[in-house]
Amino acid sequence: MASGALLCAGFVLGSANVVHADVPSFQSASGNILCFLNAGPALHANQNQEAQLSCLIFEADWVPPDAAEHCDLDESRILSLPLDGSATEGWTCHGDVFWPHPTPTIGSNATWSVAGFDCEIIRTGVTCRSEAGHGFRLARAQRSLY
Repeated sequence: MASGALLCAGFVLGSANVVHADVPSFQSASGNILCFLNAGPALHANQNQEAQLSCLIFEADWVPPDAAEHCDLDESRILSLPLDGSATEGWTCHGDVFWPHPTPTIGSNATWSVAGFDCEIIRTGVTCRSEAGHGFRLARAQRSLY
């Protein structure tokens, strides 16, 4: 995808073309960060049933405060952002395929927007915020919640 593109409500809008995405989700070019709009069951104890943005990071140099209870599957760091509340962090226990597929890859210097959430994707990480002004910055080296 061209640098500076905008993904909006499931569509990738480039300078000269439109690519339709089947699901409201994206992954970073490296595949290390995967974000999706989650309107279904909670993925970990800090989440509720309302629509929220969830981002997983598979390789990171930091550790969330609480580990998942007894996980026989894969365990990943997760940051979650409800539309009208503060971001949370934790671990989620999951199988190999639990997020929406297909998940489009978005390169650096792009913005992804859907359902009141905006994410800016740069080479070193992802910053997401809700229309209420809460959000997080997620990268391999560190994360911050605001």
